[in-house]
Amino acid sequence: MGRGVLFVQVGVCWLMMAVCLGGCAGRWGRETAAVRPLETQSRPDWRPTTTEPDYLALARDLIQQHHYTVALRQLDLAIQADKNTAEAHYLQGVCQRETGDRASARESFQQAIQSDREYAPGHNGLGVVWCMDGQYEAARKAIQKAVALNPANPDFLNNLGVVEIRARLVKSALTRFEQCLRIAPDHTRAKNNLAECLVRLGRNQAALAFLEKHFPPAAACNNLGVIYERVGYLSQAQGMFRKALDIDPHLAAARHNLNRLKAKETPQP
Repeated sequence: MGRGVLFVQVGVCWLMMAVCLGGCAGRWGRETAAVRPLETQSRPDWRPTTTEPDYLALARDLIQQHHYTVALRQLDLAIQADKNTAEAHYLQGVCQRETGDRASARESFQQAIQSDREYAPGHNGLGVVWCMDGQYEAARKAIQKAVALNPANPDFLNNLGVVEIRARLVKSALTRFEQCLRIAPDHTRAKNNLAECLVRLGRNQAALAFLEKHFPPAAACNNLGVIYERVGYLSQAQGMFRKALDIDPHLAAARHNLNRLKAKETPQP
């Protein structure tokens, strides 16, 4: 795919501290895991000069602080200085996507690709927006291109797996998350996404065992409860939230998830 992009952001446990796994537009049963785009990191050693500002560097910093509208102005200046800068067009697409203008974001990602056909983030960004729009085949092709250009990038593999879950290619998605975790063993989103694949394949015990291997026991139960809810297993979801609270009565995420699920099932007056 958060905020929620290409397709949810917590520290040790993405699912533990979130109400549910966030996702892009489009549903299959309940919302599947979120695609996470790879954003350009700010450079900690950057300082603006007094003579010629580095518009790209300033935009990177602003994006890291979620100041997307302000960053767009800096990117406009960067593009005026060099219309063929793939990164500037890509970051422009990121800002447009995050402010809800997906049509403009698509155009910016396409411009990034036109500037540099081998600029992998541009293909990934385009795939994220296609996924948000429910165009899963187009999203898959775009992110496959990003993976082909940079097969060692774990975020691209995770995103491709999320798109394949959306397209109901669950076995293929499972392979993507396994590949992602071989490259980045601490990739939290991929761990939860892999567990979701196992549930969708009917391997519920394997999913719980996998989560318990990678998360504290209460968090593992909470995470599985969120996955159950996403695929429509509401009674099982409640059971896992209760189990999480039996293990750790102070786990606020599980308490919140359980109360929220109960409220959903209670008819409103």
